[in-house]
Amino acid sequence: MALGRLSDTTSKGVITAMKSIFVRHGIPDIVISDNGPQYASEEFRSFPESWEFTHVTSSPGHAQSNGQAERTVQTVKQLLKRSQNDAGDPYIALVEYRNTPLESVGLSPAQMLMGRRLKTKLPESTSLLTPERALNVHKQLKAKQAKQKKYYDQHAKPLPELHKGENVRMHFGDKWKPAVVLEKHIQPRSYVVSTSESRMLRRNRRHLRQTAESMFPPTAAESNVDVDMNCEKTPSVDKVKSHTQSLAATLSSHSCNPSTLAQPYRTRSGRLVKAPLRYNV
Repeated sequence: MALGRLSDTTSKGVITAMKSIFVRHGIPDIVISDNGPQYASEEFRSFPESWEFTHVTSSPGHAQSNGQAERTVQTVKQLLKRSQNDAGDPYIALVEYRNTPLESVGLSPAQMLMGRRLKTKLPESTSLLTPERALNVHKQLKAKQAKQKKYYDQHAKPLPELHKGENVRMHFGDKWKPAVVLEKHIQPRSYVVSTSESRMLRRNRRHLRQTAESMFPPTAAESNVDVDMNCEKTPSVDKVKSHTQSLAATLSSHSCNPSTLAQPYRTRSGRLVKAPLRYNV
């Protein structure tokens, strides 16, 4: 775990902090982050190319897809809070954490990274500070993760895949809004969908529900819709334009044609609902 203090959260500040970590530990193959605006700028997009690593973003609104980083942030916050409450030095707390053995492998993070323990304020034998090669650590960590997966899967089941053009309900705040699947995203269990406001969003499969509705009722445009794609692979401009025009024409016909509004539609439970008759006057 590497910890650094940022003077600001701009792309430039984040890139500088990441470079500082890279020169100490080396350039990683893959960097996983959330979908913050500092990771979507043109300045940051050129950073992985120049330093030759792959940047992957987690599913928007689904922190569990980046669970390892989220858990580390929680641990750091607890260390800083306890250190502040005890009027102690947060850096000493961080050293002690790095020197504490993990239950699954019996080695501390420092031992797995550098092959030795860190010298702290506590008295330690010189032999404990001598580098030693850690064996079978990766195998033990994999066994621990497999055990966690086994217990998690006892109360979970894989969701069926969605297909292009399928009508779904997308979780948005405390509501489930209508949407249409455009394509499967390059990241696992993620899809690119289009809402009734012709907005394209990337969402995790967990936030999308299949529906038996054959036709969605028209909805008024909302200005606070979350526009968060951050896709490594996005549809072509012609494809987006064609779909947007088609969807807009469909919604326009539903909102302006009284006979179309009067047509019934089915809800997710299969109940037949007759839309009210409205005129644009």
